Amino acid sequence: MIHIVADSTVYRADPRREKAAFRALARLAEGEHVTLHVPEIVRREFLSQEEELHEKNAKAILDAVHSLGRRPLDPVVAAEVRKIGEDNAGLAAKLKAAAAKEFDAWATSISAAQHPLDPSHAGKMLDAYFGGAAPFKQKKNRNDIPDAFVWQAIQDLSRAHKPLYVVSGDAGIRLPLEGKPDIVVFASLEDLIASAPIQALFQQRTVSTNLMALVALLPAQTDLIGAEIENDLVDELAGTTVGDHDSEPTISMVDKPQDIEVDVVGAIDHGNGLAVVPFKAKVECLVEFGIDKSDYYVMSEDESEGLSISDLNDHRFLAEKYKNVCVEGNLSIQVDAEKLRAEHVEAQALIDALKDGEISIDSIDSVEFEQGLG
Repeated sequence: MIHIVADSTVYRADPRREKAAFRALARLAEGEHVTLHVPEIVRREFLSQEEELHEKNAKAILDAVHSLGRRPLDPVVAAEVRKIGEDNAGLAAKLKAAAAKEFDAWATSISAAQHPLDPSHAGKMLDAYFGGAAPFKQKKNRNDIPDAFVWQAIQDLSRAHKPLYVVSGDAGIRLPLEGKPDIVVFASLEDLIASAPIQALFQQRTVSTNLMALVALLPAQTDLIGAEIENDLVDELAGTTVGDHDSEPTISMVDKPQDIEVDVVGAIDHGNGLAVVPFKAKVECLVEFGIDKSDYYVMSEDESEGLSISDLNDHRFLAEKYKNVCVEGNLSIQVDAEKLRAEHVEAQALIDALKDGEISIDSIDSVEFEQGLG
């Protein structure tokens, strides 16, 4: 049995726990290959952050209703607006309760080990707080107090489970743990799934061998991949700000992906016919950005070609231009594992399984202009 504990950064990275890494973790837990430990401090920290987002969104809804209620409206429409406000008066509280219920149900479904707060942790945390011991970066650093409670929970688990696999995107927790005996540290859940002990759980099966054989065929299936991820790219890219530019260029329209490349060597088996494969693609997008009028008037014809402008204010234009955007990320390839259980599966059967399966974007890691914004 492999014992794993993750801090709140891992849950925040995928709040719905629907990406490939969490799906793989859930299957391993359900199959009793791993145990996920959930300290109460981690649960509360994650849920508190979810609650803040829910409160913000609920307030935005009620503010919009209030604003509409002050407008001249048809009586029937005005009554509908009032009813929306009344129906959503307690929305924040309902969302808070729903978030806790959903997380707890998920933890129960994978038989996660949930650990209550330990009263002894407060004293140990205070000793570290005044002494500047890990995870405190210096004495009396209040910002590290939440991490200190997580740290104590990890220490307890590491004494009971050897080795303990710790997943944290927080360097303040992760770095002091590196090199400690019987603790293995990972910066992300994806890194954990790619690790040798987890991969060994998958590679004992014929399904894994055939899945990697299918992945090897992907470079010849870029048309299929492009068609499958087209809608995902729209969802992922629309509204995204590209790169680090003062003009804050934002993608407003997304065309079909082109020049798709898949890194079959970097593919990671996630078990049960699921693989995550790094990819690159080029996508033509309509990009909006601000530009000083003084800069626009001195542009050359080449620089202004294809540029559409409208007044933003007295000093700036809102400009639009079609630009090629280079996207890098990971694909999720899910096929029916039953079709991969034979000792040898022909290439055409693998392609058929791919066509019947699901290809989607698991994550987008980089969005950059092919040749700059100009």
